[in-house]
Amino acid sequence: FRYNGSPSTCSNGSYDDHDDLIFTVKEDLNATPPPTPVPTQPPTPMPTNKAPSGPQTASYDLALKTPKCTVGSSCDSGALLNGRGSITPVEPNQPNTLNSCTDGSSGSYHEDESIDKIVVSRVSGGLDDLTEGDVVTISATVWCWNTGSDDNIDF
Repeated sequence: FRYNGSPSTCSNGSYDDHDDLIFTVKEDLNATPPPTPVPTQPPTPMPTNKAPSGPQTASYDLALKTPKCTVGSSCDSGALLNGRGSITPVEPNQPNTLNSCTDGSSGSYHEDESIDKIVVSRVSGGLDDLTEGDVVTISATVWCWNTGSDDNIDF
């Protein structure tokens, strides 16, 4: 989430908020695997009788340094992204990114730019688990400065 500037994987504005949300998807058992340069054994099929996992709320993943959900019908960051960097209240586990991007430290909580929450869910709805190839909706709760006309979000 950035104030002005150009699309970038790691903008450095003092009002920018960088957050990632990791979610796991099921393998599409009907998809054809890509060819390999040498013959391989077919993969062991996943059991097909497993009930859908339903909506998931992320927990912080120490290895990835971001909120992460297990397989489910949706992934909700919960309160793990609330705030921006060191601005009070401090964003838990900041900066919550897979790369070395840091959050800007200028401004005030809920007066200037911040991402408070991200939810990824299946466009088709229902409780079936997110699966490879699904079309998803990304919903973000953000705070924009003033009218928001100078703010941009890149997914």
